[in-house]
Amino acid sequence: MAPVRIAVSPFRRELEMYRHFFYSCVILLLAACNGQKKDTLAFTPPAFPEIRQITITPFLDDFLLSGALSMDNLGDFFIVGDYVNNHYLHIFEKQSLTFVKSICSKGQGPGELIGMPKIRINEDNSELYLLQNFGTLEYWRYEIENVLKDDNVLPVQQDKIKLFLDEGKQYPGSVSNFLAWKNKRLFARSLLHRFEMQDTLGNMLYLYDDYPEVQSIDKETFPFTYTVPLTLALKPDMSRFVATSAIGCIIEIFTVDALGKIEKEIEKRFIPPVFERTPAMLINGKTIKGIVDFSVTDEFIYAQYSGRIYIEGEGGFAKTIAVFDWSGNPIRRYNLDWEIWRFTVDAQRNRCYLVGTDEDDEIRLGYFDL
Repeated sequence: MAPVRIAVSPFRRELEMYRHFFYSCVILLLAACNGQKKDTLAFTPPAFPEIRQITITPFLDDFLLSGALSMDNLGDFFIVGDYVNNHYLHIFEKQSLTFVKSICSKGQGPGELIGMPKIRINEDNSELYLLQNFGTLEYWRYEIENVLKDDNVLPVQQDKIKLFLDEGKQYPGSVSNFLAWKNKRLFARSLLHRFEMQDTLGNMLYLYDDYPEVQSIDKETFPFTYTVPLTLALKPDMSRFVATSAIGCIIEIFTVDALGKIEKEIEKRFIPPVFERTPAMLINGKTIKGIVDFSVTDEFIYAQYSGRIYIEGEGGFAKTIAVFDWSGNPIRRYNLDWEIWRFTVDAQRNRCYLVGTDEDDEIRLGYFDL
């Protein structure tokens, strides 16, 4: 008996072709999505299209510094945090490159602090905020106009910081850094909430608890270790802030709306934060030191960037300032002839002021033009 031939209509053949084509597209799309997900979690060291070699010009002023734990712009002045002559903060004039005065004395009397504070200047250079984190969290406010004209200026306000706890948790964690506006303030926490946005009366505006996704050895230790050396900077237009850690290098850029809501906009993954639970809770012989300080303008993010292996007991910080745009893209790198402690950038003068260790191993103030 001859085999029966079943005729396949052209329409059916065309339908089968479309079905195979559809399935192939779905498979390719899923594969592309998986590949894209893997790529977004990959780490690629920053590659800078421009590198400049910089010779720093030292200040002629003979003011003696023992180092610098903070530095910030103050309009025609800048301020350095360093314990010298029983004071924590020291003001210098940019035009004459000379010392002006010291404020914030050590002690337990009116207007005195018991330890080095973290400092922030608000958005219009009218107020100086200090965070005291020794024994009790206190938030101090100075009016800069009074600071510049009064040699015995005292803070005009002192607040106790209220930290918010999750239900059932007893340990509040600590505050590792902060940002300041006139109408709100952001505290970076360890162990509990990552970012806590409050108004100036201490009312909670927003909590943000997400961390970058990493292959960490100890998931419970990671939030604490990642936030202790946390570096923060607020964009001058107050629309965004940038955060990173000295362990590895992941740059995160967040938006902040008028109500204080925080949303992550960009995450750039340059160097993985590798560490173990050592006594220092930081290093394991493979840990790379990332960014330890920021100074930002409306156009760029300037970062004190190391990129070297973390060596326990090693002095100094870095001899490199890396420049990124507000999309986290590497733009430029300045290779310096000093190892710097802290720095600040003046966008109007197009100049970088810094505290660093010069070729004679002396701690000095200096500057270079950008």
